Amino acid sequence: MQKYQVYLFLSVVIFFFISACEQEEDSPSTSPADQSILGNWAGTSEQGLLIRLKVDKKQDSTMITNYEFSYLINDDTGSYFKNDPEGIATVLADTFNFSLVQDNQNKGKARGKLWNSNYVAGDYEINEIKGIYHFNYTASKIGNSVTIHSVPQYSLVFEDISSADYTYVKGFFASHDTIHSGDVVVLSSAIYYEPTEGNLHQTLLEIKLGSLPEEYTAVQLMQLIKPGFISFNQGAKDGVEVIYRDKTNNYKSWSTSFGSANQENSAFNLSELYYLSGTDSTCLLYKFTANFNCMLYDVEGNSKKIVNAFYVGLIGAGF
Repeated sequence: MQKYQVYLFLSVVIFFFISACEQEEDSPSTSPADQSILGNWAGTSEQGLLIRLKVDKKQDSTMITNYEFSYLINDDTGSYFKNDPEGIATVLADTFNFSLVQDNQNKGKARGKLWNSNYVAGDYEINEIKGIYHFNYTASKIGNSVTIHSVPQYSLVFEDISSADYTYVKGFFASHDTIHSGDVVVLSSAIYYEPTEGNLHQTLLEIKLGSLPEEYTAVQLMQLIKPGFISFNQGAKDGVEVIYRDKTNNYKSWSTSFGSANQENSAFNLSELYYLSGTDSTCLLYKFTANFNCMLYDVEGNSKKIVNAFYVGLIGAGF
């Protein structure tokens, strides 16, 4: 099984250069605060790792007061973060530019543009002994409508009106796996909390998006993962499977494949697919959104109905 785990939650590959209006954090220039962009922002890098920003009003200026930029270099995951209520960098003409500092050392820089009240995009670089690494990112504002640029998360509404809402900015994780099952490889996307006792003791929503032959190609992957409605299928060999666990009933597992697996009147729509990174000769990573309703069953055949669900997650594979 190949596993690609991320610690929170995209980005599109955007290469843009912020012009002469870039301002360093020590710039005396100010920018009137736009109330629509104030607040916490979260999204993902092109590696699917967590990006966070906070925009505050400080007197007559709009300032970045908190940030976190995560990265994966040579199988090592790290992040640079800072919180300064007095301000880290000024937002001028909807753009910002500042250094990433740790232990009084310059570890890189980040920049971005707030395109509207729910979309920021930019890039950042990490300075390492072996070189300088560049990454792109996008994010949306927490509390606004969820988009493909939002941090990975899910929302479930059950028939009994109970609900479950989880997002990685609250301590959850996002993962995307390729799972060998017999003579096929199943694509998996999951959002989960750390296990308490063993791998099964965790709050989890997993979506399996179909399967590929063991010796699959990038073309086959791209043909499998497409926006549109996908039928439910046991084990996800020819369709989608949804698996759910929470802390109730001793972390009992529920699945669209257990019990009778009857999914009459159920529907799963992969509503949006967004390329993050990779090539057709190495690996491909995507971010996707899905809307669905379905029946979940336990191994005894008991059932619970999800009447409305929304999911933002990661999917991908290596070659």
